[in-house]
Amino acid sequence: MKDLKITKGIWTINDMPLPARKTIEIKCNGEIIAAIKISERSKYYSIKQVPDKYEANAKLITEAGNVANETGLMPRELLDERDTYKAILNDIREMWCDNEINMRTINEAMEAFESYLATE
Repeated sequence: MKDLKITKGIWTINDMPLPARKTIEIKCNGEIIAAIKISERSKYYSIKQVPDKYEANAKLITEAGNVANETGLMPRELLDERDTYKAILNDIREMWCDNEINMRTINEAMEAFESYLATE
């Protein structure tokens, strides 16, 4: 797995309820690694209700960091890999539906797939 140069470990969101805080902190290994600040100019800064989008954004960042740590891939790389797998499977499905598939074709597809995986 390649080194992504991101903070290693499990990323979490601070658990203080939102109206009581003005910043959502993302932590790893006890350290704050990122923060989403609710701007003082925001109409939500001084009232009790803060939109769910701030918490949702923090969850997205946290999940992206955790998945990157687990897979060694950035989100864009995971998307590219998924698209490649979908294309390969679609080709196999089309060949199957056109009755062009045989054992030799399956073996060739598997070899191409394994070759692709080896380049990762």
